Amino acid sequence: MRKFAYVILSLFIIILLSCSKEDKSSTSEIKDTETKSSTSEIKDTETKSSTLTVKDIEGNVYQTVQIGEQIWMAENLKVTHYNNGNPIPDIDDEWDDAFGTDGYYAAYNDNVANVDIYGYLYNWHAVSTGMLAPEGWHVATFEEWKELQKHLTWVWEEGNPSPTIIKNGGSKLAGRADLWEDGELENNQEFGTSGFNALPGGAFDSSGYRGNHLGALGRFWTSTEDLNWEMAHSCKLYSNRPIIEFDYMSRRYKGFSIRCIKDKD
Repeated sequence: MRKFAYVILSLFIIILLSCSKEDKSSTSEIKDTETKSSTSEIKDTETKSSTLTVKDIEGNVYQTVQIGEQIWMAENLKVTHYNNGNPIPDIDDEWDDAFGTDGYYAAYNDNVANVDIYGYLYNWHAVSTGMLAPEGWHVATFEEWKELQKHLTWVWEEGNPSPTIIKNGGSKLAGRADLWEDGELENNQEFGTSGFNALPGGAFDSSGYRGNHLGALGRFWTSTEDLNWEMAHSCKLYSNRPIIEFDYMSRRYKGFSIRCIKDKD
């Protein structure tokens, strides 16, 4: 009788141990699934993807791109009215007017055919009105451009407290290889990978349009000014360099392209 009771007890212990292993296995599987799902979600937030489009006051529709947590227009601004409905003066050939404090816009080389591709060029006084962007958007600040640059060029490696800076941010930002002159920017293997689609729209200054810079140079205003020198900050891409360059002292009468960024919720 005692022997029989011992056998029954042994079987009961074996069954309990078996159930415990199954529970642990099940728990482990659930944790693994949760970890994989969480990792996948983190990666998804880092990818560039946006089905959002934005329309300006004139009905022009712009594609957008999400890079990190920022949502940018993926096209240059091409509006000729402020968002309150007032017209922006066209500079035409009245270059002396550019030295004032009024906002102006122009098509490169006064050729409206350039606008569909490159958008318009604006002086900084048009930017400073705060009325160029569609509702819910704004002309990007210098800090927002710097954040974009960091996202594209700072690589964090495990065990290294400081980022490795990859000097190809300009190539990543640029797009439309057929529009850029042949050079390091276009020939970099990372060209066009961000979806930002920066274009070589040239510029205008006090003497008119910058020579043959259409195709060689893309310059973009920020909304950030330098009060000490009555300048403003801008950023630029050259066809012969793969990097993003920042100009802390751009003269406000110059005309550059504009990229807008979505307001944070």
